[in-house]
Amino acid sequence: MMVVLQLDPQSKVSETLRVHPQTARVFVELRTDCVGCIAARFCSLRDVALTYNLDLEELLSELQTAIRSPIS
Repeated sequence: MMVVLQLDPQSKVSETLRVHPQTARVFVELRTDCVGCIAARFCSLRDVALTYNLDLEELLSELQTAIRSPIS
């Protein structure tokens, strides 16, 4: 059974990456420092959008797309 994390603005970056490692690609492509960051367990996806001046809805959408994609 595959665990699916329901993403919302308050979802933590570390939990998103732990449950859905394929989302790392999104954080890297958006040029964030989230992958490997010690603060990832404290930062929400809303924090990422604010810190990196990203549209929150687009970030969530891109992460959801990555989650639906097979891990390569």
